[in-house]
Amino acid sequence: MKKLLLLLLTLVYTHVSAQTIECDMHATGKPIIFSQKQKDSLKLTNAINAPYTVKIFVTVFADDNGTNRGATDADILRQVQNMVNQYQPQNICFILGGIRQVNNSDLNDHVKADEAAEVLPYRVSGFLNIFIHRSLPGLNGTAYGIPNTYLSLSGGAIASLDNTSTLGHEMGHCLGLYHTFETWQGTNPENVDRSGNCLNCSTAGDVLCDTPADDDGGVDINCNYIGGGTDACNVSYAPMTINMMGYGHRPCRSVFTTDQRDRMHAFLTTDNSLSPLVAHDILYTPVFGNYTVSSGTSYTLAREMVYVSEGNANLTVNGTAQQFFQAKKVSLKSGTKFSPAAGGKVSVKSNPYCN
Repeated sequence: MKKLLLLLLTLVYTHVSAQTIECDMHATGKPIIFSQKQKDSLKLTNAINAPYTVKIFVTVFADDNGTNRGATDADILRQVQNMVNQYQPQNICFILGGIRQVNNSDLNDHVKADEAAEVLPYRVSGFLNIFIHRSLPGLNGTAYGIPNTYLSLSGGAIASLDNTSTLGHEMGHCLGLYHTFETWQGTNPENVDRSGNCLNCSTAGDVLCDTPADDDGGVDINCNYIGGGTDACNVSYAPMTINMMGYGHRPCRSVFTTDQRDRMHAFLTTDNSLSPLVAHDILYTPVFGNYTVSSGTSYTLAREMVYVSEGNANLTVNGTAQQFFQAKKVSLKSGTKFSPAAGGKVSVKSNPYCN
């Protein structure tokens, strides 16, 4: 009997420990809240500069010998397109600098709790970095911080045809969004009411009042809330089960609210680590007279247009240089010369992810 009980306990423990949660991002410290004056100022800026084009780069890990790759390019591109579709209504689009494979067995089986800092040397400068691991034990993804400039995803989340929203969810954290059910370490849960003495939506939960209060009570496959919980004022929760920053059923999530959009715009405008990752509308290269690139890797990315050798300044790319041009349109004017040697590369392409 004792042996049977021990076996059952072992099986139960194994099942619980093997459960995978969406992500482990929880708010720490005090909530980042924008004042009304800041919001009014940013609305003027956002109206001028939107849509924002965020530069992203994907690093997919494999084992040391190149096997057990975290995800295929096809699956990565499918999930990037899912994210593009989710963010397009928010006046946020993306430009994909590239997908590279890094052979590292340790990072391919990445234990975030013990090894978070190990991804840092693999960031590509100038991009919001997306890391994909064959195994991310216990997690579908993590953004490491709110806001942040890099995130990790499990290969299973990328390969899944059912899970269309984990990448967009983690990107939301990177762009400054909290979970809709955030409790600030249990000390400040959000109440349902949007008026009266129970009103606390601007300082509790995700600190946004147009996202309904959420207790993470569960969502069924038909996107219905099944939790039945009540807040501190005994009002029943009725969360937005399709919101990107909740948990629930992953295929249900596809929507951001207006306040969530404005908050992401605010971070892209004001955060010193995020604002450099937003592509310019138009770029000219070279800027100061004739210029030759013979080594190194460079990215010239813009939302609308890249002009190469416009006017009297001509660009030459040769030697082992790797040069990448990307925008809606790339114009190569007379005087441009590409003659890469062994190890060199020139890539010119349009960006399909920004209307």
